[in-house]
Amino acid sequence: MVGLLNKPGYRYGAYFHIPFCDTKCVYCDFYSLTNHDQAVRFYAALKKEIPLRLLADPIDKPISSIFFGGGTPSLADPADLGDCIRILADHVPIVQNAEITLEANPGTLTPEKLTSLLSQGFNRISMGVQSFSDDDLKFLSRIHSADTAKKAVNDAASAGFSNISIDLIFGLPGQSAEAWKRNLEQAVNLPISHISCYNLIVEEKTPLFSWVKSGKIQVPDEDHNSELYEITIQFLRENGFEHYEVSNFCRSGKASLHNSTYWSWDPWLAFGPSAHGFNGTTRYRNFRNLGRYLEFLESGKLPEEERESLDSITCTNEKLMLGVRTVEGVNIEQIWKDLTAGDSKNLRHKLDWFEKKGYLNWSDSFLKATPEGLRFGDFLAGELFIDPAV
Repeated sequence: MVGLLNKPGYRYGAYFHIPFCDTKCVYCDFYSLTNHDQAVRFYAALKKEIPLRLLADPIDKPISSIFFGGGTPSLADPADLGDCIRILADHVPIVQNAEITLEANPGTLTPEKLTSLLSQGFNRISMGVQSFSDDDLKFLSRIHSADTAKKAVNDAASAGFSNISIDLIFGLPGQSAEAWKRNLEQAVNLPISHISCYNLIVEEKTPLFSWVKSGKIQVPDEDHNSELYEITIQFLRENGFEHYEVSNFCRSGKASLHNSTYWSWDPWLAFGPSAHGFNGTTRYRNFRNLGRYLEFLESGKLPEEERESLDSITCTNEKLMLGVRTVEGVNIEQIWKDLTAGDSKNLRHKLDWFEKKGYLNWSDSFLKATPEGLRFGDFLAGELFIDPAV
């Protein structure tokens, strides 16, 4: 099983959404709450949700990865999170070497908390550093400083975490190529094994969106962001990081197993308000409202707001989209059975063309991006999209 976990088709993830934050970041549109009054009720409900979900969506594989996201899960008492892991293990098998990740804000971590997290079963930590510039962090409304972030990473390594990831954001207002490269230089000098570099996205219903729309601030244009992205790829490769997904880089053997589950179209369970899950044929979503979530679970009901059975064209388009965003790739054997002769011929022509360009590799059973192709993942996905109306 150990080797198979590194291959698409043999994984099953579990995601827990912890909605509480200290502050709401100006760019974030994830479901989160700064009022913690219902925290005790929430953790009690979350533990009740686990067996209910498994009745609705029984699984046929052991759990290979568990990820606690949010929100700011590192605000939680590690014992509450550990209880969730143990309850899950009481109902389904979890592989011995499962990857168990906590998403963390560096400003919420102490050496004592890190040690406690290890004792609860966590073996990977993903820190939302976002920047090593205090001015950037202030603009983003982060609660930590650059020095706090560096200390948190070093404390995690000292505590015993050997798999540490950080997130950084590029494309911030006024960010020069030199300033972005300084972020990367500071990152690679830390004891990290994984780094995610995301282009700042201006999401609706966020303060950032209002500021940009009103002209209060300006974000860099596409050409400048492309330059920053190219700097990222080149610099991290030169410093021993493999580019394995459009926005993700890792030391050898340290790719995120949980995120790879998403990207390879493998299934995952989902728990918590607003959490999305996928069982292989159907996608479901919990209420994006803590009150409704609590109401349902305290009545013994699953807090599921929406469930969608995916049709064959949707499955095909999602597999194609995912396949061109990772060097691991995705199984596409089924799609040829679901396409019309005309769509199949057209798709094969496009795949052949992009393979000749050096952007992807494909066969009747598998599709994956080349390192060069990762630069153009979004473009390739758009070009390969099959319009169900045609």
